[in-house]
Amino acid sequence: MENHLKNREDLVCEAKGLFGMIAEIQAKTKLYISRLATEDIEVSVSQMQNDLATYSRRIDEIYEELRSYDVIPGIS
Repeated sequence: MENHLKNREDLVCEAKGLFGMIAEIQAKTKLYISRLATEDIEVSVSQMQNDLATYSRRIDEIYEELRSYDVIPGIS
């Protein structure tokens, strides 16, 4: 049971970190939008899209794993 709780805590911690990374990308997006008129940011935007897709997939995986523990994730 203790291992179960540790796994659950680790997943919740990882998900919170991913939400933090998503918030960082949101902040960068706002910055890049303000720079859009003066700089070419195409490569950065593409990388952010890839990162968001990766984070979103992992959050979905964490959610499904937490559901298997009969936990309603309270992470947002």
